[in-house]
Amino acid sequence: MDHDGAGRPAGGSPMINRRWIRLLAWVRRERRWFVAGGLDVVETTRRSVLSVEGRIGMALFAGLCLVSPLQAPAPRPFPFDPGPAFARLAADAAAGEWMFRLEVLGFTLALGALLGVFLRNAWDLAEEFAPIPPRRAWDRRLRWGVTGAVLVFLHGGFLLSAMRAAPDLYAPAFKDRAWPLRWVQTVMAEGFFSWPCRLMTLGAYAIIGAGTAQMARRFRRWFGSFPLRTRLACGVMGAGSVFLLMGLWGVFRFHLPRNEGPNAVVLIVEGLRSEDLKAGERTPFLAALSRRGRVFASCVPTIPRSEPALMTLLTGRSPLSHGVRDAFPAGGDVRLDADSLPERLRRAGFQTAVLAGDGGDFLGRVSSSFDRVRAPDLSVPGILRRDTLRRAVHLLPYLRGRWARTFVPALRAVPELNEPRLLGREAEGWLRQLRFERRFFLAVHFTLGGGLAAVDRGADGILRALEDLDLDDRTWVFVWSPFASEDGRDPASPSRFSAPFVVAGPVGRPAPRWVRAPVRDVDAAPTILSALGLLPSESMEGLSLLEADPDTPAFASRGVYAESDLWMDPDDNPLPADVRPSFGAASSWLEEDPEAPGRLRVRPSAADALSAIRHRLFQTGNERIVYRPGRFRVVFQYYDLLADPRAARDLAGTRAGQDRVRDLKEPFFQELRRETGWRPQNDYWIPEALMRDKQ
Repeated sequence: MDHDGAGRPAGGSPMINRRWIRLLAWVRRERRWFVAGGLDVVETTRRSVLSVEGRIGMALFAGLCLVSPLQAPAPRPFPFDPGPAFARLAADAAAGEWMFRLEVLGFTLALGALLGVFLRNAWDLAEEFAPIPPRRAWDRRLRWGVTGAVLVFLHGGFLLSAMRAAPDLYAPAFKDRAWPLRWVQTVMAEGFFSWPCRLMTLGAYAIIGAGTAQMARRFRRWFGSFPLRTRLACGVMGAGSVFLLMGLWGVFRFHLPRNEGPNAVVLIVEGLRSEDLKAGERTPFLAALSRRGRVFASCVPTIPRSEPALMTLLTGRSPLSHGVRDAFPAGGDVRLDADSLPERLRRAGFQTAVLAGDGGDFLGRVSSSFDRVRAPDLSVPGILRRDTLRRAVHLLPYLRGRWARTFVPALRAVPELNEPRLLGREAEGWLRQLRFERRFFLAVHFTLGGGLAAVDRGADGILRALEDLDLDDRTWVFVWSPFASEDGRDPASPSRFSAPFVVAGPVGRPAPRWVRAPVRDVDAAPTILSALGLLPSESMEGLSLLEADPDTPAFASRGVYAESDLWMDPDDNPLPADVRPSFGAASSWLEEDPEAPGRLRVRPSAADALSAIRHRLFQTGNERIVYRPGRFRVVFQYYDLLADPRAARDLAGTRAGQDRVRDLKEPFFQELRRETGWRPQNDYWIPEALMRDKQ
């Protein structure tokens, strides 16, 4: 007899061998039940999909998918004509766009078949318990007609519910069209018949519920057809698998690092005003947060536009330095260096994450500087996919909720579906994962498309999650408004001085206070780093507002700089028409970005010319000058804010005002020197390359 090195028989114990033989014999006996059960599942699914209800559902939704583009007009990609550059990029992305349309068609057909399967099962349940004649005994035409009518009823219930939730999304395809499409939205969804039509929605959900119940009963009968020992074995194996997974989850959770803090949650709310926090009528939860923190009621944005404002938050530098000044930044400018806020935090051991709705495309472009990013894609291919979904009005009622945005990322770019409630729930889910990191930084970007009250409720969900997860005692919460208004025509607009920056730390840090002295958007990044125990980068132009004393004269006399946004229309220029500088249409400014495939940028030569005619504001202490370049000369305005807080009287025409303008020009141009390659010439601030071309 052969033996191994330990002196045991090579064949193992006879008792163990007999057990294996018995187990294999049992598997062979029971295999026929598993195979038969699996084949039965496949055959039942095939019969359900190819049933009369399934085929009618696929045919109905195929027709709706083909009708939707005819019913909904093609949306404009931008409020202005983007010109031939966009057309070329759209032509290059045409193949991918058609593939996406085929995916939408396939998903629509599958959805129609699924609704047909639910209807078939609901009908089987009704025939079993209700005194109705079996539908298989009906005339074929009658059965097809009734089935189609019930499927239309089902779809109508879901469509009307979606119209009530997002009326602006369906208005181009219904409300803005002729009768009877207009009647569907104005009367059935929003008008006199809205309440009776809610019963239609309830009926649709009742049919789906009945179909689900019948599917559960069928599964129970199918599983009951197995022998008792097979059912017991499946139950034991299933329970064992569940307990195994729970044990593994517990082990991993036990060994995961505990959150030590400090953490940071930054709530970016576009369009939020300080008055909204002060009154608290529409923002009770954000107002409560501001009362326990320090509020800087006038955080002046350099440019009231998402892209430059977000770049300033991430770098701590103004658009004069980082170069992002409009909605079409060049790919070379959209890069974060090692001194940026997220890179500093990553090196310090923070897990960095950013979550954004439809207005946060820029955050997706800097995704390499974050550990996790979920943001919309508004490149030209992304815009085409977004617009395809916006026209699929008969598919959108079924693409609602948090999971739909996860599986169909293009939905995140649809502004009408930008629900702050969903964004808040996504952030809550991320917080449950981030609590196992030693420290984390989470930025959540909201827009006011869903209304300020909805944003407040979404923010409240995030704040409650911090409390429920026991993170509130080591987490700093910042509320930052990139701009109070998107009206960027005039840098001297009162809305420029209405954007708040709220700092609320754990255990009452810092001391609650309302600071009215203006601060700059470049101060946000140094303040966040300082709150987390890190020194601001040397390249950052602002200061930590937690280290500054708002009562000192030096704080009140800090220089504040702002400039106008990129004008898409010459009439946006506040100067009279006879002295305005002329510039071409927006379609002539844009070109394909060679550094960012699928995106547009402002041509460098056009960018210099457009920046040269921007209006600019500089304020120090109680004095303000406004720089307005005209066709023949520069107009400077001067305001004494101590005597005229509303800046209603321009004193530049007085002798004292002329003297003050002359004195303030030096710090004003000193601030502008952050922009390399430019210099003053006859009071104009123009690029040196343009001066060389003229010479």
